Formats: sequence, C-alpha cells, structure tokens
Amino acid sequence: MANLYAALREWPSGKWVEAMGRKRGDQSPKIEDFRVLLALAEHHTEKAAAAALGITQPDVNRGLKKFREGTVFVETEKNRVHLTQAGRDAIPAVRNLLRIYDHLEQFRHGQVERPCKLTIGVGATASQFFLARALVMMHEKLPGYEIATRVARGKDRIAGVMTGVFDLAIVTHSQLQIRNLTQSLGQENLKICELSPLNLCVVTGKNTTAAQQLQGLRGTRRVPLSMLGQWRIAGLDSDSGIRQQLEERLADGASRGRFGPQAGGWLGVKEFVKQGKFVGLVPLGLLNREDEQTLVIRRLDDSAIAHRVIHRAGPVDHGIEEAKAVLRRAALACDQEVEQRWRRWL
Repeated sequence: MANLYAALREWPSGKWVEAMGRKRGDQSPKIEDFRVLLALAEHHTEKAAAAALGITQPDVNRGLKKFREGTVFVETEKNRVHLTQAGRDAIPAVRNLLRIYDHLEQFRHGQVERPCKLTIGVGATASQFFLARALVMMHEKLPGYEIATRVARGKDRIAGVMTGVFDLAIVTHSQLQIRNLTQSLGQENLKICELSPLNLCVVTGKNTTAAQQLQGLRGTRRVPLSMLGQWRIAGLDSDSGIRQQLEERLADGASRGRFGPQAGGWLGVKEFVKQGKFVGLVPLGLLNREDEQTLVIRRLDDSAIAHRVIHRAGPVDHGIEEAKAVLRRAALACDQEVEQRWRRWL
C-alpha cells in the first residue's frame, strides 16, 4: 500500500493522497475504504453503494469514516451522505489508485502478463487511420506495459480522461470544445496535444447539381467552407465534434450548414452520396481511386479539423509520454502517405 501512495503522489490529484499518507497504520484509509468512496461517487447513496459492492450499509458507513477527518471528502446533510468538493476532486485519483492496485493484484496472481497498463480511448476515425500502426510501435517502445484500447463517443472519451477511466484519448474535437466540456464538468485539468490534420473532402454523385458546382471550381479546386451551406450534408450526427466545429464556423458567415440523416460511419456516407440526393464529407484517407469513377471529389479548404491526444495535466508517467510520441509519429506518417497517394489527383 505504501508503494501505491508513492505512485499516486505523481498524479495531478495526488496531494490529498500524500497528506493522508502521513497518517500511517490504522489511521490511513485501506484499499477497500477507497472502493466504498468510489461506489458512493458513482451510485450517490449509501444504500446504492452497498448494493453495488455486495456489502451492508453499516459497512459502507464504516468505510467512509476515515474520509470525514483531515481533508474532508464526505459529509452528511439532511441525513444524506454526499461528497464534498474535495471528495469530488479526489475521485479521478481514487479511480486510478484502484485500477493500479487491481492490476498489480492480477499480475501477482499470474492473471495478466505485465504489471503496467495504459488505457487509450479511441474513436472510429483514428482506428481506421493510424491506431494499428501506433499500437505495434507502442509494444516495441513500451515492452513492460499492457496497452488496452476502448472505443467510445468523443464526449465520453474526454470525460473518461478527466475521471481516470482513460490514461489517454484520441479526439477530433477542437481545443475550445474540449475546454468548454471540461469546464462544464467542473474540471480544467487536461493537456491537449496536436497529432495530425484530418483532411476532409466534399464528395457527391456525378450526375447532380452539386457535382457541377464542384467541377466548376477554379484555381486550387478546393471547396471554400461557405459552399457547404448550399447542400444537405449526410453522415455526421449532432453529437459529432467535427459537425459541431463546422456548424460553429458556418454560423459566423452568411450561410449555415444543413445536415441530413446519420450514416453510421464514414463508409455509410459514401453509400448515401451514391444515391444522388446528398453531399458528403469524408476523410481523404478513406477514399480511393475507384471512388472517382462514381463520385466527384474535392478537398475542403482550411477545415481546421485535426486529431488530438488528451491526458490529465501535471506530472506524467513515462508510458504516457512515450505513447503520445508514438501516436504523433504514427498519425503524421499516415497523413504523409495519404498526401503522397493523392498528390497527383487532388
């Protein structure tokens, strides 16, 4: 347990662990006490926490006792136990403490091969581009780590990093979107690092009015953002970080985007477009030469959409730093290959 306290001092929320660690022996919370605290945070009442842990409500009360002294994490008001602000601030570190402890216990009993673990939140876009390449590189660079990935929606990835569910997450939200979301959840402790641009293309069926408009473009033949307001765009749902960025930028001009039905992924966008009623936005890396036989393809000018990696601010574990560097190298290498492949055509 002492080693776990030492490890947690390096986490952004680790100051409270260090302060509590000065009281050793019976005065320090035990690992099961932290489980009770996390259960209260997740289930909101002592009764629900007890049911989730399979223990009695008096056991929950005893587990919370040590969090009522020193830096107070829980308090009772109107016969209801709830977390204080300090308690809520501590929950990401509590979650990490339990995750590290459980993983070490699994390693000790031979249930996992490696004692260190990194969990990365990913979405479909990164998975289709550079994630596989990055994971191969990570296994070479971080031989002592178990690397796990979990697919989640963009907002869930951001919230997951804040609460300690993920060590890192790859997102396409803008820095402003990320910061607004963290502020709305009462925290501002994320580090945002650019990985690579996500070059979007406007695609449409060949026998459409939109096709004639795209083919009439001169100069670089890149589509100005303002033109999106002329068409109904298929594929991007209302929670998409990419769509929200485009809507915000279109709102600053004379035209507004009109987004049509959700397509269930980038490949679905192409199928909608082939029906001839919609214009689609698709990353350049997911298009191929065969698509030019049925679609008109033009690059969107200055879309400012990018892949970004986020993690909690403060002292960072070696594995996180190495994983960030690997993700950036893999993303940039993928982007360079895409640019090379399309250089002659777009």
